[in-house]
Amino acid sequence: DSSTSRGLGDVYKRQIIISIICNLHSGGLNMKWSDKIKELRNKLFITQAELGEMLGTSFSTVNRWEQDLHEPTMKMKRKLSDLFKKNDIDMEGLK
Repeated sequence: DSSTSRGLGDVYKRQIIISIICNLHSGGLNMKWSDKIKELRNKLFITQAELGEMLGTSFSTVNRWEQDLHEPTMKMKRKLSDLFKKNDIDMEGLK
C-alpha cells in the first residue's frame, strides 16, 4: 500500500527530528522549552488556548509548559518542533 510506505525523504526527515529531540534531551544547552513555547506564541500572536487547539491539547497544558511546571511529551515536542521550523524559530539551545 503506497499510503503507508515512506520515501527516503520521509525517513531522512524523521531521523533529523529524532536527532533534534535527542539533542534537546542532552541537557547541554541553555534554552528551556517554556521559553521557546512563549516565543512561538508571541511570534504567531496566539493565546495559550489557540496553541493548545493547534496541538490537540488544552490551554492548561500549554500554561503548565510555559510556567515550566511540566515538559511536553515526546509527541508534543515533535509537533512543537514542526511549528518552530515552519515559523523560523531557532531550536538551537533548547534543552
